Amino acid sequence: MSVGIDDLLGGEPEPAPRRRKARLTPLGATVRSAIWAALVAGFLWMVVAATGYSVPFLLVFTVCLAVAISWRLGGMLRPEPFPRYRPTPREESGFRAVDKPFADAKRWVDRLDWVRGDGEQFNRALLPAFAALADERLRLRHGITRATHPARAAELLGPRLVDFLDSPKRRAPSHAQLSELVKLLEEL
Repeated sequence: MSVGIDDLLGGEPEPAPRRRKARLTPLGATVRSAIWAALVAGFLWMVVAATGYSVPFLLVFTVCLAVAISWRLGGMLRPEPFPRYRPTPREESGFRAVDKPFADAKRWVDRLDWVRGDGEQFNRALLPAFAALADERLRLRHGITRATHPARAAELLGPRLVDFLDSPKRRAPSHAQLSELVKLLEEL
């Protein structure tokens, strides 16, 4: 029994590479536009002549050529499409960075609406984000984090924020309590 090399290697034939559409040079594109304009102008001139009107062929050709060149320029000047939004992988803190205006604020509003008094969801969805905000604020203002200098961070945060960040909640805090805690974070 004879065995071919494809049978031995177990490989399937590779698909043929896709051919790229060849780009025309500016002269080639102009010639192609002129040929198309001549064909369309000839057809339109014959239709107009069949109705009994007299229109110079050069006028019809010039109008068709202008339309063809405008079409080509419009295609060349079209901006690149925006890339589709793909979120970055989640960070360790449980929330991700987004390059959209007000996306962070909308995400916070959505999370606050989603929690609605449930302590487990608050501990899972919002508490890590508050802790990351506190660490970032400490890092930016004082050059420390809660992990690197716990005593100094506790002193700067104050007992209320330390208690809030370190203890899991049975019930989510109210909006008034959250706004007070955010105000304390802003005062760091």
